[in-house]
Amino acid sequence: MDVKLGSTKGATIRYTTDGTWPTAEHGETYTAPIHIDKTTTFSVEAFLPDRAPSLLNEMTYLLPGRARPG
Repeated sequence: MDVKLGSTKGATIRYTTDGTWPTAEHGETYTAPIHIDKTTTFSVEAFLPDRAPSLLNEMTYLLPGRARPG
C-alpha cells in the first residue's frame, strides 16, 4: 500500500514512524508516496516559512490480515 500526503503549496512535510514527533529539523522529508507493507503509525507535520507549523497529525494504517485477536 502507498500512502500519499499533501499540504499547502510550498510547505515541507516531515514524518516519522518511530513514535517521535517530526520537527523542522527531525524526521523524514516527504517527497513521494510512502510504501508500507505492515501496520504502521505515522506522525506528520507541515512547515511553511514564516508561519507556525501545522497541527501534529498521527494516523495508524491497519492492513488487512495484520490485526491480531485480542
